[in-house]
Amino acid sequence: MGQLLYIPQVKTRTVTWIDADDPEGTPFVVTVRSNLTFGERNELIFDKETMMTEVHERLAPFVTAWNIGTLDAKGEPVPVPPPAEAGGSAFEQVPNALFWFVWNEVRSYAVQRLDPTPPSDAASSDAPSDEASTAT
Repeated sequence: MGQLLYIPQVKTRTVTWIDADDPEGTPFVVTVRSNLTFGERNELIFDKETMMTEVHERLAPFVTAWNIGTLDAKGEPVPVPPPAEAGGSAFEQVPNALFWFVWNEVRSYAVQRLDPTPPSDAASSDAPSDEASTAT
């Protein structure tokens, strides 16, 4: 039997934003990746010289679903594909406040807390202990 490897699974989190000026209106619902690796999170670090189009492109892979729409030439509602499908240009259809809401959701939940309790069958003398060891 080969070495057992932990492969991080993609996890998502769906959040809702309700417009305070229109609480009875349609809420904005977005699904974002919630367990980014450190490498992925580092892609979201930028400085004041970074163009917003680059920020949009960096964030796009982590926004997997949303209910943003626009109107076509006939005035009919048309869904806007999420940035993970359409790329960073999809954010052009999003008001500034919603963009930063999404940004904060991705950054805030980039690393989920892990349950430190090992499974009962994993306990062994080789497993690390939370108790301080004393050398004699």
